[in-house]
Amino acid sequence: MSIENFYYLNVFGEINSVSFPLGPEAKGIFIKYDIVAGDDWEVISGVTTGLTQCSNPRKGHDSIVFNMPIACTFRFTNIFGWPQIVFSLYGTNVWGTEVSLGYARIHVPCQINSSQQSGLKAIHAPIIQTISTNIWSAIANFLLNRNPELREPNILLNGMKSKNLFTSSYGDIFVLLETITKGTEKLDIYS
Repeated sequence: MSIENFYYLNVFGEINSVSFPLGPEAKGIFIKYDIVAGDDWEVISGVTTGLTQCSNPRKGHDSIVFNMPIACTFRFTNIFGWPQIVFSLYGTNVWGTEVSLGYARIHVPCQINSSQQSGLKAIHAPIIQTISTNIWSAIANFLLNRNPELREPNILLNGMKSKNLFTSSYGDIFVLLETITKGTEKLDIYS
């Protein structure tokens, strides 16, 4: 395929912070992120998976700042499978065990039109925690100070696969992102 038949999307920004309204349930909190796109999307530069540094909350603050940069460029042939980012939060519980603190997901923003002012778009996504589906698992998780964990967090991207998950919302993740597109005028998706 010639280079004129491709469209390009450059995504850059940062994972700014995480906020827990009653404080986090763990210390040494870190975030793993995955940028997931459709089959017609190819990464031509940057990374689509990353891990932040460990961070501990300060006393009296419910927010933890990460400022982790995100940057990658995609080449694609159609807009089906627009990129999404899945965040998995982890920390260390009172027993010193690494535990899941929750998950979040966002769609990469698209540029509305060429006259829009450039700048980072502030996005916040709720953090969801999975909940045990039976009383015995709930008791075991309470005693071990653990939350149920997803084997594959990317199922959050598919509504059919995640519709039977039991979750609760606890906190928010704040992300700053900007996108630059090239060649998408031919798609006429911004009108």
